[in-house]
Amino acid sequence: MTDDNKEVENVSVKFFRSIGNQDVFVDFKGYKRLEEIWKSPAWDAVPYLGTARQIRQGVQHAQDLLFAEKVLRFFSEIHAVPNEKRLWFLKKIAENSGGEARAAAVLIDYFDSLDDPAKATLYGIIGAEAALARITLADFRRFTMILKNIFLPDLRELVSKRSDPMFGHFDGVEALVGLGLCAIVAEDWGQARSEPELTPTQYQITSIGVRFFDLISKDGELKC
Repeated sequence: MTDDNKEVENVSVKFFRSIGNQDVFVDFKGYKRLEEIWKSPAWDAVPYLGTARQIRQGVQHAQDLLFAEKVLRFFSEIHAVPNEKRLWFLKKIAENSGGEARAAAVLIDYFDSLDDPAKATLYGIIGAEAALARITLADFRRFTMILKNIFLPDLRELVSKRSDPMFGHFDGVEALVGLGLCAIVAEDWGQARSEPELTPTQYQITSIGVRFFDLISKDGELKC
């Protein structure tokens, strides 16, 4: 491993461990706009981010702002979890990832891959539930992969139908079926009529979808 790669690994691991360090947590909920987040004193407490603020400029600077917003949104949800439970959660994630360095790389890559900062809020909610052992680590991984790949407006539309036994087609529903959140309901209405008719496609939220929505939504709306 080169010196540069070793330094990246060291910084990444420090970043990963910061999630379990009570000292880095402040009240992030007051920082909602990018310029406010950038002025947050929390930067200096989080390894990597403080350095990034000092050395990045231009487009890269804007990318760091977005990355920072995602991280702080995540922290604002998970920091309420007792420290010992966060440490347990990090230990389990590291064990399942093949070590801290690998877990850290996956975590940073995940933040970077989120196409909407609002997803980081939901990621924090899911992480907090896993740290509190309210969902399994398998479900944590499953739900975070769904979150990464979903188009947020499609998710909002499906969540609004949470209480409907069945619902009709809408733009994006096919992608949601592919992610396992809803399924086509087979109903042959044509056989009950003298002349066969095309059956309007109906959908239903799956058991995985129900569990997912129980975490990230309330009263038909996302928690972000």
